[in-house]
Amino acid sequence: WNWVVGAEMYLDDVEYVVPQDDREYLIALASEILLIFVFALLVTLLAVQVSSRFSKMLRNEISKLTSYFDESLTGNIIFSEDDMKFDEFKTIGRAAVQMISERQQMEKELLEAKVTAEELNESLDSLNDQLEIWCQRAKEMAIKAEIGSQAKSNFIANMSHEIRGPMNGILGMADLLKDNKLTQKQQECVDGIVKSG
Repeated sequence: WNWVVGAEMYLDDVEYVVPQDDREYLIALASEILLIFVFALLVTLLAVQVSSRFSKMLRNEISKLTSYFDESLTGNIIFSEDDMKFDEFKTIGRAAVQMISERQQMEKELLEAKVTAEELNESLDSLNDQLEIWCQRAKEMAIKAEIGSQAKSNFIANMSHEIRGPMNGILGMADLLKDNKLTQKQQECVDGIVKSG
């Protein structure tokens, strides 16, 4: 077939140019190799230079972000998007500023909550002290009330006994009088005494 793959032609279509002298052929080959080598060297040096500059720019951007983070620990954060060259680092910087601001806000709120909790704790301690005093007073008053109630019960029991005896005597006498001849007025008085008892 004599088909040259990738060239889309037959070998018979290709003319061979063969130098007359092998030395000329070798010099031409060497000069082409040297030219390719020089071109490859230039491309490599250019790639190293571009890579070095790009690496330096990245290090500079990362260094700026690092300094922003370090400054944020002291509470001072000054972020300027103009300092950044790459959009990705600007986005990271904005996110870092937002994150640090939120952290500072949360720390502030946490500190306020802590102060409020301490104040409430002090108030609670004061209320507990007052409650303890009131409980002690309530116990003392309950003891006094119990003593008073016992004294009242004793008084009523004694008075009941002291009153019942004479009253039974009066009622008994009224019963006896009722059976005797009395005037109308006397009869009404005796009936009133009997009904009252």
